[in-house]
Amino acid sequence: TDSLVHEKGRCVTYGLSENNIHYNVYNGQAKELTDSEAITLLEEVCPMFQNQPVCCDDAQVTLFASKIKMAANLLKHCASCWANFRTLLCQEMCSPDQSTFMEILETYPAYYNGVLAARSFRTSVTEEYAVKLFDSCKDVTMFGMKAIGLICADMDCTYESLLTELGDNSSHAPFYTEYHVGDSRTNMITPLEPDVLTHCWEPSLQCEEACACEDCPAACDSEETVSKKKKKKKKGTSKMPTRCQYTVADSLVHEKGRCVTYGLSENNIAKELTDSEAIAVLEEVCPIFQNQALCCDAAQITTLATRLIMAANFWKECASCWANLKTLLCQQMCSPDQSTFMEILETYPTSTGSLVASSFQTSITEEYAAKFFDSCKDITMFGINAVGLICGDMDCGYERLLEELGNNSTQAPFLTEYYVGDSRSEMIIPLEADVLTHCWEPTLQGEEACACDNCPGACEKKKKKNKKQKEKNVNKNKKKKQPKTL
Repeated sequence: TDSLVHEKGRCVTYGLSENNIHYNVYNGQAKELTDSEAITLLEEVCPMFQNQPVCCDDAQVTLFASKIKMAANLLKHCASCWANFRTLLCQEMCSPDQSTFMEILETYPAYYNGVLAARSFRTSVTEEYAVKLFDSCKDVTMFGMKAIGLICADMDCTYESLLTELGDNSSHAPFYTEYHVGDSRTNMITPLEPDVLTHCWEPSLQCEEACACEDCPAACDSEETVSKKKKKKKKGTSKMPTRCQYTVADSLVHEKGRCVTYGLSENNIAKELTDSEAIAVLEEVCPIFQNQALCCDAAQITTLATRLIMAANFWKECASCWANLKTLLCQQMCSPDQSTFMEILETYPTSTGSLVASSFQTSITEEYAAKFFDSCKDITMFGINAVGLICGDMDCGYERLLEELGNNSTQAPFLTEYYVGDSRSEMIIPLEADVLTHCWEPTLQGEEACACDNCPGACEKKKKKNKKQKEKNVNKNKKKKQPKTL
């Protein structure tokens, strides 16, 4: 092993060397990032290390973010695999405990300042870590081919060949590194453990949903199990568990101005936002709740905005539909009256003793469900019905659409079940349809109504309007032709 000190909170490298290829040897303490752009980028690519000292500087974060773009194209549609892949590379580059699992194999003095630069490294991981990483990605496909095979340049890729390829300073990884897989070879080095990774059938630790069945055969079994359970249960029962949990408010009183959940806090009263960036995002995605107390914090708003980016591809062609979808999701996430229409179905205690919610029930009237569905049901994408694509069923109705939205997809903030109908309790008041608009109407934010091809009702309205105008013109002409009386 090298002659460096190997202990928690200490790095083996920090900053790029003179040629921006290798890294300066640094055996000091991890440091806080100071550049706001780099901090934002780190939150995006290595969220497990945000808000703490790290063993990477601004330039390293920027370079790393550009390097992993190719890998992202291959792996990102399976969130658990992509999160695991990033976790390994982020641990190597930025972990504040970098020296506990990494060693420097080769160094040389930099030409211009004599600072020692590291040319290659060794990273130690347990066999369980290597296997879990590989298994989460091994069935992900791209254009009918195994994505891992494309990275390995070998369709018979194994975890050994994957790690060899990643360590060979390809376009994906930050370092030239060789991987030691197995138990520790020395008491100074502790191999990385798999508890920071997730199986492909589980949601990622960053609250991204589990991989789809076609990219993870084990997920097919999970979906089948959930499907069987659904057939036996009525509305209001819980679905598959998720890691996207929210801390439960300390009292479940259901009344106006009160929440059922709020970020990571235990306060049960709606609160004003104070973060200027979050306020700006809220005005864009949830304009109905600007300038008032809310049941969501800055982090929740940012998460919702990110999830809506994918949803926008399906819905935004019709402004009324898109506004209605955002209204529904914003009401669930941020409404100051959240407790009047939402209930918590499932909770569990954390290691600190606080209670977190893993699933919810949202009550809406049948008019709300039908109006929302009808405003979107005729939108097409490349000649295909957009709602059918989301439902995975071209005969989709509002029940199926709500089920899909509530199943913690990339579009919705919560794992939630929808109760559609009249109130079942004097404490709960289902959401009313007056906050939604028909597809032929302008949105409440002043955006124009949906086009005729995405809303047959708009065609009818246009025909009636043209007919009335025609009749008006005929009557006007008749009056002009009448002889004047002396």
